[in-house]
Amino acid sequence: MRHQLTYLFISTGLLSVMVLVKLWVVPFALWKLFPQTDLISRLYEVIIMGFGGVTFLMYIVLGYIGKHVFHIRYLGHLFLYFILQSPFALHIFFRQIMEKQTVGFMAIFADGWCGLIAEPTRLMFMVYPWTDAFAIITSFIFLSIGRKIEIKDEQIHNHRMGNQIKVGKI
Repeated sequence: MRHQLTYLFISTGLLSVMVLVKLWVVPFALWKLFPQTDLISRLYEVIIMGFGGVTFLMYIVLGYIGKHVFHIRYLGHLFLYFILQSPFALHIFFRQIMEKQTVGFMAIFADGWCGLIAEPTRLMFMVYPWTDAFAIITSFIFLSIGRKIEIKDEQIHNHRMGNQIKVGKI
């Protein structure tokens, strides 16, 4: 249970840092560095695309460390990630149904959380409806991809194969 909680805190921390940097640090830095608004909007679009790519990679890494570092089984890992995504998924789902915009820190944070993947999708395909649901589903897919990755040291693998062949010959 301790490994699952540690993994949950690490995942929450990494994603929260990404959201805070994307929503507050980057816009503030762009506002301070560049006086022209058109240039800022173009740079921010490029930065959003970059954040989307980094988020995809981060979900893959979270899947990998969940399996290989914390040794969490597949269904347990998906359940933990469902717990992690459920408040934001519910917020997005209810916002889509009610078509009413809410303002507040949690609403902005939830939009930013799902927007890590949803905003690059909106920019690439110019489609807005249900991109947040797409982002939640995509995060589960990339988490599963990360669980399938096996990293092996080639030198150690070749050394073991050489030892096995020697043992077989003797």
